[in-house]
Amino acid sequence: MKLKFSIDSRIFERKLGSLWKRLTPFANLKARDFARIGLEKVRGYTPETRPGRTDIRDLWRLDESRYGKVLEFIIHNIYPNEDVLAFFEYGTRAHRIEPVKAQILHFIIEETGEEVFTKNVFHPGTRPWRMVEKTRQDLNSLATQWVEATIREVDRLMREGLT
Repeated sequence: MKLKFSIDSRIFERKLGSLWKRLTPFANLKARDFARIGLEKVRGYTPETRPGRTDIRDLWRLDESRYGKVLEFIIHNIYPNEDVLAFFEYGTRAHRIEPVKAQILHFIIEETGEEVFTKNVFHPGTRPWRMVEKTRQDLNSLATQWVEATIREVDRLMREGLT
């Protein structure tokens, strides 16, 4: 299961309504800033990786594409094992791990350096980190704040007769 989410400039269109056409250039610029903030937030919510391993926080990427006038920003993780991120996002229940292609499991306990050979192991489960969910909530709140600030600024400019 690939874990990703997208942010596109239409989020401001939905929030701004009739002011949209006049503010499209602003929204595209802000959507890019918004996506960069989203990237930093999801990295911040992603758990640290144990020392000596590739840090999955560094594997989040931001890609940009355009569909006509709509800019879309995709934030996704390029971790080779896509399921790992789903495990972190949604958590796992306690479960037994058994070998798939071999007769036994082989691993080293990092804390002690002990080498282990076993037919199965019981994993206590992983708590859900909700990296993407928390980021989406933060971004929705931030979009509302930005739109409200923009409306206040447009209102101020209209009252001053500068538009």
